[in-house]
Amino acid sequence: FGCKLIKDLTGRDAMHVLDPVFLLSKEHWDNLIGLENTEDFVFCYTNRENQITDFLRTTHYEFGNSKLYKLTRYVKPSDFLKSSVKVKYTMSPEEFLGNIRDSKMVITASFHCLALAIIFNKPFVCFITGDKGKDERVTGLLGSLGLMDRIYTPSMTIDDVNRPIDYRAVNKKKEELVNASVSYLLTSINRRVKMGLKGKSFLKLLDFSSEEIS
Repeated sequence: FGCKLIKDLTGRDAMHVLDPVFLLSKEHWDNLIGLENTEDFVFCYTNRENQITDFLRTTHYEFGNSKLYKLTRYVKPSDFLKSSVKVKYTMSPEEFLGNIRDSKMVITASFHCLALAIIFNKPFVCFITGDKGKDERVTGLLGSLGLMDRIYTPSMTIDDVNRPIDYRAVNKKKEELVNASVSYLLTSINRRVKMGLKGKSFLKLLDFSSEEIS
């Protein structure tokens, strides 16, 4: 959508590159996290009221012995009374990353939570707003990786939720997109360097190499 918009407005072709979160490897993100949380839990990060409630009602998903970790501003009094529910309004970047990495499944309306779930190869379900423009970043990513079926709809079933994600195929597609994105960015930066547009200091700051971010 964004590339088409630029083409329509300017007549120029735009290159769609991945969000910078993907330009760092799984190992890089993993090194930022502390010890593994061995508790059995589902991590939920939503931004609208009733998203998790609707998900549970329509899919009949059951947590069983798993706890529910919720990062949200939309809570109910009962959330604080259940020992199986852990609620937070905010958390540190390290805790956020750890909750995604160590969870049984991720349920989210956040693009970067979704992106990190993919990087850590976690099962996930994501919510979108229904606004094509706002949802483009999510749908564009999921479409390019063959993961559109992980978007929540009222018709989603428990079988849809539990269907394994073929991360071997997803990771292969992601690697191709990462390589294309890095190649384009480096080419663009080097072009600026040759044009004398203060690109050298910027390039030194990034210190990109294909080995570090592949």
